[in-house]
Amino acid sequence: MSRPATPRAPPSFAALAQSFVTEHLTQQRAMSPRTVATCGDAFVLLLDFAVRHLHKQSATMRLQAITPALILAFLGHLESDRGIAVRTRNARQAALRVFLKFAGHRDVDAESRILLRHVARTRRSSIAHFVVPAIPLQSV
Repeated sequence: MSRPATPRAPPSFAALAQSFVTEHLTQQRAMSPRTVATCGDAFVLLLDFAVRHLHKQSATMRLQAITPALILAFLGHLESDRGIAVRTRNARQAALRVFLKFAGHRDVDAESRILLRHVARTRRSSIAHFVVPAIPLQSV
């Protein structure tokens, strides 16, 4: 006789983030150690931010608790309070988007995948055009 399938508890956010960094980035995507470390740091910062704002323990936090509003507040916090550049903010946002796609496949109980569309614009520095003075041609 076969046993009825027991429902598995969805993985915690911390477990998903650890799996993403240790398995997906290093083994499947072959990212550089610096990129992996940067992503890991971003998840630690996000988890700390979520714990403070949601008043939950990190071990019990689920993917459903990470809402678009929370992520945008986190990115705003990084930019305003920690003083990161807009480009760094956008890089962390991109890493979070990839993670959320990854986590959406692992956490089947997640109600919806969170995809961030808001990208802060950076000011592009204008490149000064060089003016080359006319060089007189010498006749031979």
